[in-house]
Amino acid sequence: MDSYWTQEDWPTKTARVHRGDCRYCNNGRGWRPDRTGQNNAWYGPFATPEQARDACAKADARPCGTCLPDTRW
Repeated sequence: MDSYWTQEDWPTKTARVHRGDCRYCNNGRGWRPDRTGQNNAWYGPFATPEQARDACAKADARPCGTCLPDTRW
């Protein structure tokens, strides 16, 4: 079963939705675990990409171009 995560970047007020196995997500640990929590946060796991997107309704949430390139919303 796939899992989905949202990474919210506070300085830019943006968010990206990722598959759990994405190299940038790493199941919510990110590609730079030492930087998580300084300027960003991970939310999840979620069952669908839409649930992950809705977790950050205030941010400009978009799908990751690497792991969800065909997702449109």
